[in-house]
Amino acid sequence: MVEDAVAAEKVWGVLERLTPLGWQTESYRAQLHLKTSGSRVEKRDSFLMEAHQEKDRQIIIRLWQGNKLLRRAHIGKGHQEPDGGPFFCGPHIHFPTTVFREIGGRQARTRVYHWSVPEEISLRDAIALFALEINLTTEMPEPEIRREFQ
Repeated sequence: MVEDAVAAEKVWGVLERLTPLGWQTESYRAQLHLKTSGSRVEKRDSFLMEAHQEKDRQIIIRLWQGNKLLRRAHIGKGHQEPDGGPFFCGPHIHFPTTVFREIGGRQARTRVYHWSVPEEISLRDAIALFALEINLTTEMPEPEIRREFQ
């Protein structure tokens, strides 16, 4: 079911540029919609993508369907997976499995695959490349600025 949702063709809704939180330098959020109707994925919650860059230049991008996190991309500082898991030094994307269902926090043990993007990339460019990973088939819109805090 998770993989069906990720593979389903999606289109952009409104892309909002948010006021970044204290540890962030830039932050975005976008509602996503299915390109075609009638699939079993459509019967579930809507999609939301969140992305931010931190002051230490790390980039985190998340794809949600309702309250279920389907993908979490990470660019920047390598990190050790919890409980003696592997060390990941390059850009990668976390995904849930039947064994590791929770990928929400950086402390959750997960499965990952390497992501072929440059380490030095702008957040907007990272979002555009992540869009390809999650089958977001339309061009990224210009962001609307939302001034209030998240």
